[in-house]
Amino acid sequence: MKNFFKKITSIPLILGIPLAVNAAKYQESPELKKLVDSGKIESVTERLPDNPRVITVVDKIGKYGGIWNAGLKGENDTGWFARSVQYEPLIAYNREWTGIQENVAESWTVSEDSTVFRFTLRKGHKWSDGKPFTAHDIVFAMNDVFYNPDIVNSGSSIFKAAGEPATVTAIDDQTVEFKFNAPYGMFLIKLASVDSRGLTDTPKHYCEKYHKKYNSVHGSHKGLDNSRMDIRENIRGYLNSSDILQNKSQSYQESVLESSKMVKNSSEKHNKLNKMNQKLKLD
Repeated sequence: MKNFFKKITSIPLILGIPLAVNAAKYQESPELKKLVDSGKIESVTERLPDNPRVITVVDKIGKYGGIWNAGLKGENDTGWFARSVQYEPLIAYNREWTGIQENVAESWTVSEDSTVFRFTLRKGHKWSDGKPFTAHDIVFAMNDVFYNPDIVNSGSSIFKAAGEPATVTAIDDQTVEFKFNAPYGMFLIKLASVDSRGLTDTPKHYCEKYHKKYNSVHGSHKGLDNSRMDIRENIRGYLNSSDILQNKSQSYQESVLESSKMVKNSSEKHNKLNKMNQKLKLD
């Protein structure tokens, strides 16, 4: 197990095959091909990283299209998205849930004392708008969003060891390092969970336009698209709505408790009246 977590490298035919070998074999979704033909997006070979993760077929290759029906219980039921269509963390659990494998990161190393974790990202990864995904996006997500008190009241515990968040550094565009002030043997397991997905869905080049650290007109929205709120207001707005729901829930519980007290008091009064009536009849 120690060796398994020590260093992971690409496994041929399963996780990473050079693009040059399989460029002619990549299939384009019919819906996306329309966008390629119209010049709105690049072809599939240009969109993929140099060393993409390739999924092995269990039964047979499926067909594009169709409808996937699903249901959500409410606005806080976001777990379904995280576990299905949004599960793209740096490293991921394998299909059998027996171990951890590469995903957005193609390899990683861990220091002997489990305090320094260094990840190598796949070269050529891009956001949906064609901009490159780099280690700087991860640093932005950690330092400017997750652990920014103006946006999040308290950062996620999965990036903390001994109560302190990791120091995150972009060694270069493809390499990011997490350094903890104490051994964190569970970090890889936590990182493979759905709770770490923010590292790979916070594009710096887009979000910084609505972040006061990078935009001097923060708050006034001058020069920005006024139909969009800045990143702080968007995220804090979500948090505030959660606070409201929590307060409503608390108020509801208090009202239930008060109602219970009223019913209890009424019941006690009713019992007292019954006893008084019985006593009067006996007298």
